[in-house]
Amino acid sequence: MVLTRTQTLGPGTKDGGVDVRVWANERKEGPPLLLIQCKRHSKGDAVAVQWIKALWADVTAEGAKAGLIATTSSVSKDGKKLCAARMYPLSFAENKQIVEWTRGMWRYSWTGKKSSPHVGQYLLQPFQILSAPPDDK
Repeated sequence: MVLTRTQTLGPGTKDGGVDVRVWANERKEGPPLLLIQCKRHSKGDAVAVQWIKALWADVTAEGAKAGLIATTSSVSKDGKKLCAARMYPLSFAENKQIVEWTRGMWRYSWTGKKSSPHVGQYLLQPFQILSAPPDDK
């Protein structure tokens, strides 16, 4: 059995707090399985409790099974405690994990040397994709 997931990306700003919605199938029937909120914060600026509560409210309102906060920073200790104490169906992807995910998308390491052939989906280094010569037609 093949599981299909369909996602919808929000506009990135003024999106009501949800950046990505993931459904179990292409038809997007019923509530989404997962709501994702992305937070781009500087390293010392942890995601505050208010954002944990806001995502939980969105998960509840939309009937989603779970929520994920993905941040370039970290989630505050108080936010994690609140989530655990209230048993919110939320999880967190913080700085180190985000870095690992993004670097894992490339077949080439950041130094330009080819990494594992089974890692990532891109055959060219990022700068090669952006600076490819135009087709001569």
